Amino acid sequence: SFRRFALVEKTDAQAFGAYQHNGGRIGVISVVEGGDETLAKQISMHIAAMKPTVLSYTELDEQFVKDELAQINHKIEQDNESRAMVDKPALPLLKYGSKAQLTDEVIAAAEEAIKAELAAEGKPEKIWDKIIPGKMDRFLLDNTQVDQAYTLLAQVYIMDDSKTVEAYLNSVNASVVEFARFEVGEGIEKA
Repeated sequence: SFRRFALVEKTDAQAFGAYQHNGGRIGVISVVEGGDETLAKQISMHIAAMKPTVLSYTELDEQFVKDELAQINHKIEQDNESRAMVDKPALPLLKYGSKAQLTDEVIAAAEEAIKAELAAEGKPEKIWDKIIPGKMDRFLLDNTQVDQAYTLLAQVYIMDDSKTVEAYLNSVNASVVEFARFEVGEGIEKA
């Protein structure tokens, strides 16, 4: 019997991509715009492997993000206990988990903190423009871990791990319109 289904429609300018994995235990269908069926199938393969639940961080509930961030920080605290036993420095706890939490003020403050760090290290100001973008990328990567786990566009693309799905789609002038992922037994409580 079926527990859920999805009705997915496309226009003539869009392409379907379907993928089944593990003998049909996992099935994905995606709709892309600006790409072909091959791209859509690759996106479906990514979705099968990485299990995103939504397309973008804008679809995540604020309380869900807070709860997930608390779990991530709990794991960091546990890791820090292990690190302390072998005299390794503690990892910092995260303040943010999603782009939704990164306001313009937060990003500006992070950039100012990076500039202060570079000044304290004695780095010449003329090279800051080369260093700051990389450090800001790292700040965004560290502070969007909930997005990376649950949103398709924030995940590292399995076909090109140097880019996120969003960056890859932008590079080929395509976008994902919608997707549906099904797995045999999902949602069934296990005793």
